[in-house]
Amino acid sequence: MPKVPIGVLLTDTHLTKNNTSDIEEVWKQCIDLCQDLKVRRIFHGGDMVTARAAQPLNVLLSISNTIRALDDADIEVDAILGNHDLVNQEAFEGYPSIFDSKGFRIHGIHEILRSPGFGKVVIHMLSYFPEKGSYKDRVEAIKGQLDKDKFNLLITHVGINGGLAHANATTNKEVPAALFDGFDKVLVGHYHNQCQIEGYEIYYVGSTHQQNFGEDVNKGFTILYDDGSHKFIKSEMPEYHTYRRAVEEAGGEFLHQIATHKKKHSGDRIRVILTGDESKLKTIDKLAFAEVGTDRLQLKEESVAIRGEERQASFVSFDKELLIKEYGAFCVDQELEKELGLDYLKAL
Repeated sequence: MPKVPIGVLLTDTHLTKNNTSDIEEVWKQCIDLCQDLKVRRIFHGGDMVTARAAQPLNVLLSISNTIRALDDADIEVDAILGNHDLVNQEAFEGYPSIFDSKGFRIHGIHEILRSPGFGKVVIHMLSYFPEKGSYKDRVEAIKGQLDKDKFNLLITHVGINGGLAHANATTNKEVPAALFDGFDKVLVGHYHNQCQIEGYEIYYVGSTHQQNFGEDVNKGFTILYDDGSHKFIKSEMPEYHTYRRAVEEAGGEFLHQIATHKKKHSGDRIRVILTGDESKLKTIDKLAFAEVGTDRLQLKEESVAIRGEERQASFVSFDKELLIKEYGAFCVDQELEKELGLDYLKAL
């Protein structure tokens, strides 16, 4: 018998006061996909919102608008909480919990979902809890409830060793992949780029849309099937693209390439990074890049100014370790969380 879709998973939508129309479009595309597939269930893998301190009115209204659209389409949602959804990281309730209802269910601890329409699949949903807190104990408790005669699929939101998919990724602050032994498959939110953890049936499914230039373009939705398999479907959202060129290559042909990209994909954001000698970079016509639609122009000299111990400007050779050190100092000054940003910098 052919496999049958049982629902669509999306994660890390990260609603903010500045992106409500974009995120409502994401949900619309997901609803359209469900209708095409003739399924009535969406799973959300956490981080429905971004700000942990408070939510402005337009964010709350946007969630309400989405729920009305889901109701109109007769589609139900089962969602877990991500770290951004929570004020207290060990709490059972977060901002989306305000909207918990019959058709928009928020599972703050652990929920087992069974349905005749799921075929052999049993879905376990576990919200975010701190990797160095109660998360491991909660997973161990779930493993005692697995149905050995079924395909046990876990949907969760957490940092797992190997999830950042690069050699310099941190391991001491994440949970080990072996923790999930016993599950047939684990689909994870939290890290926004897709990857499979080597040697395990553990998949970071990726966020629904790019949120900065550091993320890849493979964003969208994951179809779940009644045999336990899954399939990625790309969303149609504006993308972030980076062009890197030596300053000598920054002429008319390159500008035409950017203009052509913007003409075809007007909503995309374009970053241009030019490298070379300081004297040549100073001659760049920044206005020309703005006129063809460049959103961000970065000029990287062979030497860059780095703040010294006395916070005096000095010129040193560009070095990734110095950049990481400087970023860490900036985060301390600004009272920002630096861990995830450091992981991306180490991947450069």
